[in-house]
Amino acid sequence: MMQGVLRVGMRATANAVRAFRGSGASKRMASSEASGPQPPNGFLWGQKPGTVSKETWEVPYKAGIIGGLVLAGFLLSMKPDTSTQTWGREEAQKRLA
Repeated sequence: MMQGVLRVGMRATANAVRAFRGSGASKRMASSEASGPQPPNGFLWGQKPGTVSKETWEVPYKAGIIGGLVLAGFLLSMKPDTSTQTWGREEAQKRLA
């Protein structure tokens, strides 16, 4: 029984591979906008120093990170003190009074 299931699975995989190779999908995925390899120009990412432009996502991303850190700091500063030492000190003061 198990051998029959494996054969069917292997046939299905082989058929899928044949269908993929026969289609132009592999050629479409390998294409890019560049016409080919570009010769090196000595600059990282092909940009000259000082010509860095910000992407549209950078400002909201940085604002979100900074805002999240400020919010986390505020919320953590407002957290109640739940340590055992504080509880013990308060309990001892209640019993002594």
